[in-house]
Amino acid sequence: MAKGALATGVGVALMLGGGGTLAIWNDTETASVGSIAAGQLEIKRVDNGVWKNSSNQVIDLANYKVVPGETLSFVQNVDLTLVGDKIEATLTPTYIGGMDGLSPHLDYTYKVSQNGAEIRTNALTQANDGIATVEATVTFKKDSDNTTQLKTQDLTKIQYVLLQFVRYSPVALVYSGWGRHRSRAQHPHRTLPPGKQTMAKKTALKATGLVSGAVLLGLLTVQGTYALWNAAVQATSGSVQAASFNVEMDGGSGSVMMAQPDGSQGTVALATTNFGIVDAGTSVYAGVRLTNHTDAGGQFTLRASAGPVDTGSLGGLLAVQQRAVAGADLSACNNPALYAGTAAGPVEIPKHGSGVLCFQASLAATVSAEGQVSTISIPLTVEQLVEHKG
Repeated sequence: MAKGALATGVGVALMLGGGGTLAIWNDTETASVGSIAAGQLEIKRVDNGVWKNSSNQVIDLANYKVVPGETLSFVQNVDLTLVGDKIEATLTPTYIGGMDGLSPHLDYTYKVSQNGAEIRTNALTQANDGIATVEATVTFKKDSDNTTQLKTQDLTKIQYVLLQFVRYSPVALVYSGWGRHRSRAQHPHRTLPPGKQTMAKKTALKATGLVSGAVLLGLLTVQGTYALWNAAVQATSGSVQAASFNVEMDGGSGSVMMAQPDGSQGTVALATTNFGIVDAGTSVYAGVRLTNHTDAGGQFTLRASAGPVDTGSLGGLLAVQQRAVAGADLSACNNPALYAGTAAGPVEIPKHGSGVLCFQASLAATVSAEGQVSTISIPLTVEQLVEHKG
């Protein structure tokens, strides 16, 4: 017990030797550091948008058929919410559907504006908070071939994507990227003679400079990354539908479509005046009426031409002249005066309109072709006229 008492006394003495102890008196004060408030990133549609054709006419895209060379525009207002002193974001119309239908034959462009002025969509800030107008254009490439007729491209899968952008601080990252230096004691086997130590240090400094320079260049190139904050809204853009290329031929003895449903070429027999035996030095007349039955929503003008003519077994004994007449009157081809003077060019046929190609076949007066029969073949070509702008 005596030894135990002694040990206890020593322990108390040691505590006293510590220089003091805690008292009951104390005080506290609350730090006035404030609160952290998060910003906001959001995008909403303001309206359903408006489609216009190349003539700046408002159209109903669900019932509109587009043709090669035509450009349609879509305008829609969106409400951008960008709250944050350092917030930066990008705004991009994005197609989330497949590249099917007419997609390979369509060109897309877009721009975004606020208060009538175009804005940069890759650097939106809090100053861009508010209503923005997105204007997209869709151009049906003018070199699109016949395989594009009646195809449809679904544009309902277009989204306006608003994505936060986080900018790095290149200076801080370059500084933190510099390497550590080890003492010579850590690498005793690499100790250099005194004359070479200075050169080694210079080489090391040069290498460090190259590394830090490479990091700096890399950061200045990238400059940032995309964060988790994002918002998207579906565009009410509908679908783009290609028109048909339907041309009816009527030669006075019945009509037929120029292109058959199976894709083959149509043929039509021409009814001629002075039908029967053709004497030397006389002529027969015929014509074909071409009607533009396209279902194109906008303008769709065609140009029709004929030739070269195949006069069959009579060869050079027959001379064939061709003239073009606007309208749908086949009887205009029976007038001999029509074929006097310079030969006329092709005929232009507007949408839902008609044009006539007239022919005069004359047998030479100085030849004898008694009893011979010949079939005259005349190929017809109809092509779309594409309006060139700019």
